[in-house]
Amino acid sequence: MNDDKQATAALIAASIMDELHPHILRAITKALEGEVVAPKAIKTTARIQDGKLTDEFINAQSWDENKPSGSKFSDKHGLFIHVKNTGKYWRINYIINGSRKTLSIGVYPKVSLGLARITAGMALSKLQQGEDPSENAKQLRVEAAKEYYKLEAAK
Repeated sequence: MNDDKQATAALIAASIMDELHPHILRAITKALEGEVVAPKAIKTTARIQDGKLTDEFINAQSWDENKPSGSKFSDKHGLFIHVKNTGKYWRINYIINGSRKTLSIGVYPKVSLGLARITAGMALSKLQQGEDPSENAKQLRVEAAKEYYKLEAAK
């Protein structure tokens, strides 16, 4: 195998393992094709910790003019934060009866990361019981808030 093919194979392996930031990977790939491209500035804030979003990462995000519909960053179990020009919105994607739906949880930081996770967990439990969490979304958010503040008070 020649050097170019080895380098390409190494890049593919590294990208699969999420070891390289996408901007760096793109710059290296272009360089292999003969183009000289400087990678874009990379925010060094840790995005995830144990497979989850962090408050530090969420606070560092701002609306990108190049993405008019906003950016989405997933936590897990369908929970994600949608960063738009008007704010940062918690959402949950789920499928019920073959239909894909999105449940709005609230706006960050009014709805904290912890509260969003509890709400997502309650929505998933409703799904496991065969209920559509969006049918009683307001009640779901109230129950999640009570649970969250009960846990915070116990700390």
